[in-house]
Amino acid sequence: MAYNKVLPRRKIPFASVHHLLTAHGFRKSGSEDYPIYQAKLQDASTQTEYRIHIPIQLDSQSQYVKLGKVFMNDVELIPSSILNAIYCKLKEIADYLYKARVTA
Repeated sequence: MAYNKVLPRRKIPFASVHHLLTAHGFRKSGSEDYPIYQAKLQDASTQTEYRIHIPIQLDSQSQYVKLGKVFMNDVELIPSSILNAIYCKLKEIADYLYKARVTA
């Protein structure tokens, strides 16, 4: 899956990103300079947990941010049904972000 092409790469207000990602089950971690939003997805049939990571690129001159490249742990071990669920979640988030107030 090409996760990196799903989420917008435009600058978006940090408050919008934070609100949207936390509303979708992500938690902010990392440092203030290098924040990462993480979410856990559990496969109900195997009880295996997968983590999605979305790094945030801060713009030091404003309150706008860019989303970094989405990554996961152990990508090659993830079943296709889980990958599809993750892709759908990211598409849903992308739809909201495209509707959010964005700049160039």
